[in-house]
Amino acid sequence: MPSLDGFIWAFKPKGWRPMRFTTTIKHTLGQKKVGYIGALDPFAWGLMPICVGRACRFADYLLALAKVYVALVYFGQQTDTWDATGQAVVHSNHRPSAEAVEAGVANLIGAIEHPVPPSSAKKRGGRPLYEAFHAGQPLEGITSVVTVYDARVLWCDDSRRVEKALIFFKVSKGTYIRGLVHLLGQRLGSPCTVAELGRLSVGSVNLTNAVGVNQISTASVVPPDVALSFLPAVSLDGLQYAEVKRTGRATLTDIYSGHLVRVYHGQEFVGVGGLDRGSLVMKSWW
Repeated sequence: MPSLDGFIWAFKPKGWRPMRFTTTIKHTLGQKKVGYIGALDPFAWGLMPICVGRACRFADYLLALAKVYVALVYFGQQTDTWDATGQAVVHSNHRPSAEAVEAGVANLIGAIEHPVPPSSAKKRGGRPLYEAFHAGQPLEGITSVVTVYDARVLWCDDSRRVEKALIFFKVSKGTYIRGLVHLLGQRLGSPCTVAELGRLSVGSVNLTNAVGVNQISTASVVPPDVALSFLPAVSLDGLQYAEVKRTGRATLTDIYSGHLVRVYHGQEFVGVGGLDRGSLVMKSWW
């Protein structure tokens, strides 16, 4: 089967590990190079973009996009994984009011240092944290700074004594929703756990664009430049194109610095470049 190059807006069901998911797609499409963009924990469900073939070299541009999640949070109990798959390690009879939960969630918005779950894939010393966790030596107290663009409570089961709440988050790359919820529990004085987690969108792509694993086919593959349509396009003339191929950069006029762009020569997609002081510098070649 010929090589496919592009992206798939895939829906990962609850219970599937990311590697199992990509392996299934490899077999379905008959492709050797398939990767996921922004792993979803096995207990989570939702949109998990997939890159196929040469498109994998553009994965970081999608990974950098804001992501939207919805989380069902249980108060009064904390597990060792900070989600429903773990063992309960902390209990409390204290329950916050709906007003306190709403205020606490609102206070998460902005640049924030949040704790990283000890069972996460974040690396320390070149090894993912989950390796130490499963070896019975969890590494705790690790934090990272992320950006929460929006956070709000969609529903609470009680106004005075909240047991469950459904919370909406729009966050930057590298954010652990379990970490935000853990921090929320600490601030409210009520340990809590993420019982359900779904990813609703990545950038402008949402669940309405998603394809289930059993429906994925060659027709599901989106061309890379179409998938990167959130980047503005720049077209090179013949001389500029020759200069780019020779030196990796070309002189442009009336262009603001600091932007990433899709680069074309006529109808041909060349790759992604960065604009720097009147020059186009190629970042990723097609």
